[in-house]
Amino acid sequence: MTHDNTAQQPGTATEHPNVAAVRNGFTKVQTEGDITALVSLFAPTMTFTCPGNNPLSGTYEGRDGVM
Repeated sequence: MTHDNTAQQPGTATEHPNVAAVRNGFTKVQTEGDITALVSLFAPTMTFTCPGNNPLSGTYEGRDGVM
């Protein structure tokens, strides 16, 4: 069985615009150390849950709580 990965290739016409925005945000963090570019893409009311039983486990709320 083969899969058509065209929609997953960077810069293709079928790529969703949000994919490019997130990729660009991560690229700015990696190349320029600009974390604000990435954080600006997150919803102010976001939540992130880190599963497990360790010091980082738990649910974090809002941009400041997650970052």
